[in-house]
Amino acid sequence: MTASASSKRIPITSYIRQNDNVSFSFAQNKDTFQSGILGNEDTYLEGTLHLDYEKPTQINRIVLNLKGEEKTKSYENQTLYTGAKLLVNRNYCIQDEEKTITQLDVPFKVSLPHGLPESVTIYDDSGEEIGGINYVLGVIVERKGFLKTTQKVKIRCPLKKTLIMNTTAYQLCGNWGNLLNYSLELPQNNTFAINSSVSIPIKLRLFRSGISIEKVDVTLKTFVNFSFSIPRRVSRKIKEITVASTTVPRHELQENYGNREYSLAAELDIPPGTKPTNTRPGTLIQIIHQLCIKCHLRGATDFVLKELITIANIRQPLGFAKTFQKHVPLSLSSDEPNKAVRGEEDDYIYVYDQNNEQFYSYGISSGSELE
Repeated sequence: MTASASSKRIPITSYIRQNDNVSFSFAQNKDTFQSGILGNEDTYLEGTLHLDYEKPTQINRIVLNLKGEEKTKSYENQTLYTGAKLLVNRNYCIQDEEKTITQLDVPFKVSLPHGLPESVTIYDDSGEEIGGINYVLGVIVERKGFLKTTQKVKIRCPLKKTLIMNTTAYQLCGNWGNLLNYSLELPQNNTFAINSSVSIPIKLRLFRSGISIEKVDVTLKTFVNFSFSIPRRVSRKIKEITVASTTVPRHELQENYGNREYSLAAELDIPPGTKPTNTRPGTLIQIIHQLCIKCHLRGATDFVLKELITIANIRQPLGFAKTFQKHVPLSLSSDEPNKAVRGEEDDYIYVYDQNNEQFYSYGISSGSELE
């Protein structure tokens, strides 16, 4: 068996453990082992294993191993808190017959378990890695001889989750007391694409005379929470990051004096290094993103709208259509400290408590509401 000429050999820097006789390459026209959309049943690891010896060598068996781990750590008051969770540890036999070879290329395509989270690495402000979800692909080559020997190689195997989106926009609308009405359009399913520019059309209509809009701030924040098991079980907010922000001053607002309506389009640039949302129940690392719109009012208390959103890798460009998904958020102002939104699983709801600056997940039955 020979590898395709279009397959791509993997650089040495990707290897954790090397061997002169054993190496990997990606499948044709690929730059990753992953084939298919992560989380679906049709997701695979695909590539070619290369064996190269100076003299004839007897091979008994070749076994691949995929190991995935989630780890967290943080120093607080000179105490090291750590957490670890094994996500997957699976073997795949790709060669199970004796062969005498000098060179051998073994293509492989093996199924990934369902529901694996994507790879992510979290750094502190000094650039030190403090947590992450990482996968390692290993291989064990059993050789026959006077003394049975094995050769082991390990290589980093990052996994990436990609969502497929349509062009239906998500409309957020409602009233804030007797002061104003608001409506805005977000990408479908409240999902923003990594490494993209997002335009958010916003309309605000004032109900009362004597108040006016001074400016509108739009901010996208990331909250990273870690869970630890040593020296005791505890959760902490590790980081709060402003991903993107923009301010639209009064003179840039489009104003309709007849009905006291203001229109604007807030532009946010989502950087390529933005961490994807991760709210899976039981995970040690929670990554949550919150969109905050603050309308500075003259003659009244400022209006604040907070909405949990998803940030992900998107297969298709985001766009808008004439039909909308409508939603009224549970939290409309800083006077209401809790913001709730359904998670990825139907039976969980995530709540952000501003007083404690923590997100919590609660199990609920279908159709339940948060009290």
